[in-house]
Amino acid sequence: MAGKKDTKKKKVLFVGDTHAEFAFMNYALKELKPDVAIVVGDFGYWRKSDFEESGTEPGYFFDSLVNDQTKVYFCDGNHENHKLLRELVAEHGSDKPIRIRKRLYYMPRGSTLKLNGKRYLFVGGALSIDKEFREPGKTWFPEELLTEPEVKAIMKTVDLDKIDVMVTHTVPSVGIDDVCKACQLQRDWLLGTVSEDNLQLLFERLPRVRDWYFGHWHQTAEFTVPRSRVNFHMLNMTPYEGCLRGKGYSKKRLARVEKEYMERLEAEAAAAEAEAEAVPEEALGSETPEAAEVPAEKPEAAGGL
Repeated sequence: MAGKKDTKKKKVLFVGDTHAEFAFMNYALKELKPDVAIVVGDFGYWRKSDFEESGTEPGYFFDSLVNDQTKVYFCDGNHENHKLLRELVAEHGSDKPIRIRKRLYYMPRGSTLKLNGKRYLFVGGALSIDKEFREPGKTWFPEELLTEPEVKAIMKTVDLDKIDVMVTHTVPSVGIDDVCKACQLQRDWLLGTVSEDNLQLLFERLPRVRDWYFGHWHQTAEFTVPRSRVNFHMLNMTPYEGCLRGKGYSKKRLARVEKEYMERLEAEAAAAEAEAEAVPEEALGSETPEAAEVPAEKPEAAGGL
């Protein structure tokens, strides 16, 4: 007799921009134990050598991600090594998840994933407002932008009538006014909306979509737009308030995890400060200590969206 098919719905956790800093995500995965976690871009797909002067430090920043019980999927944001991601797409194609390591997958632009009977479409890309402070070809790539040819290719290869949920890094242009309101920005302050305008082409061709998850703007908001039934979910960057959403979790539970983590950070900082103040001056010695070796700069240190 054939075994019964497992129809239990998977718990799905949506996570805002991680920027290659995974301490909070590790905490959230441990506390919430989702079956699947989806990062809405700016995951931080960087080699450590990308941000280290000699360019020799081995490994990737995501090596610190602990997801032994959770499958993690991410779309690309603007702050990724797009050269490496494009190489992965050239080798494996763009229509399905690309395995990075066990339980970690990159979702190229135009790739789909089916979860709990719903079909998800992933479309990354956005503009870096800090690109003038980054090194072209190493810490900044023009491929960060979502282009019209890419969108037209998605329209040809993906059955948009069957898409239920969108995961992108930024928002289609129809949502920019709501984003600016949440971020206290004026629309004419924006440096460009190429990716947003091209996402708009998709927005107008997605009749079944009811939920649209995105990050990029480092604020949190929930909104709809006129003449649309799409619920937009804007996730803050981790580890700040509003960086989590979930299927199978209450809002209160997610907010508690965010709050508890921040309280833990504050307690650790206070304890470290108290310990430093408690050290007698004579114990510090009069000699100037040797300068500590500087580790590779974290990608988010340059700031920007």
